[in-house]
Amino acid sequence: MKNLKGLQYGDYLIEDYIGKGTWRAKCQKCGLERTYKTANIKPERENGGQCPCSKSGIKIGDKFARLTVLSRDLTKETGDGIFWSCVCDCGCLTSVRTKDLKSGNTKSCGCYNKDKAIENIRQWNEKNNEDLVGQIFTKLM
Repeated sequence: MKNLKGLQYGDYLIEDYIGKGTWRAKCQKCGLERTYKTANIKPERENGGQCPCSKSGIKIGDKFARLTVLSRDLTKETGDGIFWSCVCDCGCLTSVRTKDLKSGNTKSCGCYNKDKAIENIRQWNEKNNEDLVGQIFTKLM
């Protein structure tokens, strides 16, 4: 049998022979592992070895606002799109759908909204020239 280890097959790199004519391969874009039968590995085949992540246009290392893509998150995938494990600039890990990354719907782990709220309060205080720290309020509604 021909040794296919190290062969690039579409998005996949053939890594190991696992027996019974089957090879383990890993996507070089997202890290997804899958198996191929020797007879099905045909490098000349157009679109052969194409990972579903190829259609997403996202690869490991891509940056979206505060998020950097680390890997594909197979634990979250339920037919509602491809999920990606990302690290936020603040250091938190989060899992985000492809469409939310690409649309800009998700910009961070949640720290962006918190930072934006703090900034809005700071700007309001500067505009109104009021310092509310230490003041007592009897009726809030």
